[in-house]
Amino acid sequence: MNATKEALHNSGIILTDYRTMISGKLPSTYGELKDDGEYERVYQTVSEKGDSLLKAYAESYDEIIKGHSEGSRETYIADESSENGFRKQTADEELSELDKAYDQLSSEFESDNSKKIISALSEHAKLVKEASAGRAKIASSSADALSERKAQLSKLPTDLRQKLIDASNSFKSQYSQKTDGIDVGSILKGISIFGSGVNSKSSDA
Repeated sequence: MNATKEALHNSGIILTDYRTMISGKLPSTYGELKDDGEYERVYQTVSEKGDSLLKAYAESYDEIIKGHSEGSRETYIADESSENGFRKQTADEELSELDKAYDQLSSEFESDNSKKIISALSEHAKLVKEASAGRAKIASSSADALSERKAQLSKLPTDLRQKLIDASNSFKSQYSQKTDGIDVGSILKGISIFGSGVNSKSSDA
């Protein structure tokens, strides 16, 4: 925390970390501890992770809009030109920072998934080598594993960051068309990230 932020914090001024705002709405990576000593996986697929990230962004967006509209939300930003060294942020300024944080999280999500794809491709190459080694028993088992790996690779989404950004833009467009009774969940149901709605399930790995 820099000197200006520390001074504002010590004065009781609310400063918002928009990455934390989004991340705080994501479910835990791990669920309850099971009898076998392993933690249950909350996330089962790449699609579920993407859906959760978009949902967390949408809920944060809604929170900011409604907070400013109702006059119940006040966050501040350092401003050396103001008398006290800070000023209240506008809704547009907050939404701009929220978009930046979502973009960063989407990029990190894409990077993590790319590492998984590289690992899968490496395993794929290993299986190809085994299958072509000429040893019947190994070749037979490797061929089955190779076929399964091909199927898994074909299901791994690509361009994750752009898909998530496009989905958030779709959400914002639909949100702006609503005049009252806005329900984030209802809007998200009709938005496709990976070829299905946010609340749908996918079998990708």
